[in-house]
Amino acid sequence: MHPVEALDRIATLLERKRAGRYKEEAFRRAADAVRDLPIDEQRALADAGRLKRLPGVGDTTARVIAEALAGDTPEYLARLETEAAPDAGPGAPVCAALRGDLHLHSDWSDGGAAIEKMARKAIEVGHDYIALTDHSPKVKVANGLSADRLRKQLEVLAELNEELAPFRILSGIEVDILEDGSLDQEEVLLAELDVVVASVHSKLRMESAEMTQRMITALASPHVDILGHCTGRIIVGRGRPESEFDAELVFAAAAHLDKAIEINCRPERLDPPMRLLEQVVASGAKVSIDTDAHAIGQLEWQPYGCERAAEADVPTERIVNTWPREQLLAWTASHADAVEAACRLIAREDERVPTVAELAGTLDVSPDALRRAFMRKLGVTPRQYADSLRRERLRGELRAGEDVTRALFSAGYGSTSRLYEGAHGHLGMTPASYRAGGSGATIVYTVVDSPLGALLVAATEHGVCQVSIGDTAGDVERRLRSEFHAAAVERDDDALRDIVTDVLGRLDGGAPSSTLPLDVRGTAFQRRVWEELQRIPTGETRTYGEVADAIGAPRAARAVGRACATNPVPVVVPCHRVVPATGGVGNYGLGPHRKRALLDKEAEVSGG
Repeated sequence: MHPVEALDRIATLLERKRAGRYKEEAFRRAADAVRDLPIDEQRALADAGRLKRLPGVGDTTARVIAEALAGDTPEYLARLETEAAPDAGPGAPVCAALRGDLHLHSDWSDGGAAIEKMARKAIEVGHDYIALTDHSPKVKVANGLSADRLRKQLEVLAELNEELAPFRILSGIEVDILEDGSLDQEEVLLAELDVVVASVHSKLRMESAEMTQRMITALASPHVDILGHCTGRIIVGRGRPESEFDAELVFAAAAHLDKAIEINCRPERLDPPMRLLEQVVASGAKVSIDTDAHAIGQLEWQPYGCERAAEADVPTERIVNTWPREQLLAWTASHADAVEAACRLIAREDERVPTVAELAGTLDVSPDALRRAFMRKLGVTPRQYADSLRRERLRGELRAGEDVTRALFSAGYGSTSRLYEGAHGHLGMTPASYRAGGSGATIVYTVVDSPLGALLVAATEHGVCQVSIGDTAGDVERRLRSEFHAAAVERDDDALRDIVTDVLGRLDGGAPSSTLPLDVRGTAFQRRVWEELQRIPTGETRTYGEVADAIGAPRAARAVGRACATNPVPVVVPCHRVVPATGGVGNYGLGPHRKRALLDKEAEVSGG
């Protein structure tokens, strides 16, 4: 075991058991001290008894490093590993259904880890998404984020999402509910966030009637999605009693407004208590099972909440973080305006897609106004949005191994002909083939040296389906075979010679010599973004916001970033030409250094 691996694992286990931040951070600091130190130098220091001369390394951490270098499992780690991990018990099926965690904190407020580290741990846990919900300004003891700091954080998330795709960090906040029920952040900024958790952090002992009004006022806000740790109780140490409020009324309001009550998994909270959780279930309100993690190891706490959800018989379909990301975001967005409410209605329809007229009638708006609002906000029509949602459901069913007939009806297709209609445009191959990781499809590829590394170009009979650059040919070949693990993947250098020559020319800063045929998967919105990227002249760049404006969706800058991150044919679709408004190149799926090299080369060739 590498010493860094041992130190990081010990820190994670200490965080999981709430051993205390000082002790947890001691092991993180020691791991950082040796992370980039060659192993031979570590051994030399250990043999000379001089490990403690490294900044951040003390007696205990030096002993862990020495034992790991000797090839042993460090005694400290072995002891911690014997302690029981969080166990969901009867809640194991609930845990298995969870796709994300909607309440956690980073070192931007009172958390102990960087955003990226929290995200990578969530990926390790098996999540598809998390919501980053650092505190709002008035929670000064927790270093709550001012409006300016939150805006800067959103820019950081856009770049991280480009790097971590398809995993997604949802933008969010744990906003403080003030005494009058108002929210501790600018309204216009709250409207931009994906997920808003609202919690009471002050005046926890106010009278029941006042607290009830306070909570309901907050729930009625179009920005709020989830009511966090509703009683505010602490059940360890000296403890803290529950806030008093009319639970039946608050939970009924949440159900009426289609909001969720959080099942907070922190061991010292386990909020709400079981008697109230049973009332939540009876009210019909939705729930969200969240760790409220402030450290990496605490992201393993969800089993505590899952066990309670199972005990209270919470229906799985009412647990919002068991939903696919697109469905979750349609729900959170629906609390704000007619477009978002229409998205929610579309997501709820399994059998058929509601017409624009039906949606408009339900929402009491004109069909033309709803259609225009969709184009302005999302850049697609209601029908295109519905088709994209169905395709996402279909891909999920097929990836899970569902048979095609069952998958098509689960995804909302009325017949097999409708499913196969346009399959090449959306799946890149027929549904049965995609279900089996490309089974039955033939993909040819070639790998050549390029100025930026090993360049792989792959194509189906319909067009280019993947462009990838890595450090070695093995890296890019593994990436291709992982995506299409059951396809007939064959190397054919001659068949792709002309296409590769075109791509190499683009890498060298030249304008495209031709329009290459493409065979890529994408939602209607992604395709609009990719088409717009191809209009950016060589040698020029656009910001994410400028691209959003260009496609008629000015509020969708972050969605543009996600579309760039999921582009399967970079260079051909030049997502490297989209940069942050704050300067720099931002992140890039092929590596920021390659993005910088591409931009520099294009600027040089075009005389920019």
